[in-house]
Amino acid sequence: MTSRVARWALWSFLPWVAACAHERAGQGGAKFRSVATEAPRVPLEKVVEVCWPADAGAAARLVFTRMGSEWMFEVQNGASNSTGRCVRELLAAHPASGQAASPMELRPPALAPSGWAVLAYVRLLSPGRFDDSRGLLDPAPLVSACLKRGMGLRKGALFDVVHVPVLKISVLADGGEFNAATDTERCVEAVLGSTAWPNTRAFRFDFTSREGAPEPAGDVDGYFGRGAAVTGVVDPQVVKDALSARMGGIGLCWETALTRRAGLAGGRSMRLNIDQEGQLSSVAVVANVSNQPRNAADYLLDQCLFQQVRAARFPPGGGSAVYSWVFADRAAQ
Repeated sequence: MTSRVARWALWSFLPWVAACAHERAGQGGAKFRSVATEAPRVPLEKVVEVCWPADAGAAARLVFTRMGSEWMFEVQNGASNSTGRCVRELLAAHPASGQAASPMELRPPALAPSGWAVLAYVRLLSPGRFDDSRGLLDPAPLVSACLKRGMGLRKGALFDVVHVPVLKISVLADGGEFNAATDTERCVEAVLGSTAWPNTRAFRFDFTSREGAPEPAGDVDGYFGRGAAVTGVVDPQVVKDALSARMGGIGLCWETALTRRAGLAGGRSMRLNIDQEGQLSSVAVVANVSNQPRNAADYLLDQCLFQQVRAARFPPGGGSAVYSWVFADRAAQ
C-alpha cells in the first residue's frame, strides 16, 4: 500500500503576547565594539567590492591613503562618499589591511561580488555592532555546509537580501522571484534569514564559485532529514495532541525570534517521521504547505522548533506527517 502524507496547519497567533514591542533588526542604536577577528578566506580586494553600488560608473575611482592606522579617501569620477566610508570601515576591521599598499586605488568591479564576499563583509563588520543574540555573526560555514548537502542549488539561482520594510530573503531564477525549491536552497535561505546583517544595504549574489568558501561547519541536518524509513500516515490529531504539550516552548521560540528579527511571519512546514516505537526518526524543513504565501525562513527559529518537536512524545504505531505552523504578522495586529 502506497504511503500517504497527512498535512494540516496549526494557527499559532498567540494573542496573549500580541501587545509586546520588539526591537527592529538593523543598525540603529548599535554600539560599536573593538573585536579581534581572523581574516576571512576571501581576499581583501574582493571583500571591498561589496561596497560599490550596482550602478557605479566604470570610470569611478576611490583613492585611499593610510595616515598612521587610519585610512583617508578621495572620491573621483562619480564615486560616492558612502562607498568610501564602507571601504574605510572594512579596512579598519580587516586584519590584512595593514599590508595593503598606500596609496590604494579602487574601481567598481566588472562582476557582482560573490556570496562569499558578502558573507565575509558580514563577518568583518557585524561582530563590532552586535553580539550573537542578534543572529549569526559568521554565517559562511553554515552556508558552506548547506551547499555540501542535498539536491543543490538550481542553475542560475540568486539570493536577494532586502531590509525595507523588513528583512526579506528571496530566491531568484530566470529573472523572477521564487520560493526556495530544493532542500539546499531552503537551508541557505534560512541561514541568511538568521544572519545579523551589519546594516540595511541590499545584496544580490550567487554561490557559483567556491573561491573563498570556508570549511563546512554547524548543524544543518534539519534541512536534509534522513532517518529510518517509515511507512503509513500518522493521524493528524495524534500529532496535534503530541505537539500541543509543547506550545509554550514553541511560542517562546517565536517570541525570541521576533526580538532579533522584527517582521518575521508566515508559514513553516516540517516533515516528521515517527517509528513504530513512537520515537521521532527524523524531522526536516520542507516546502511551505501552509495557507500563507510568506515563508518564515529563519535558521535560529528552526533550531528552536526542532528542539521542541524532538521533545514531543508520540504514541507507538509509526508513520509520516507534514506539520505546519503559521506565525502571524505582528505588524498587522
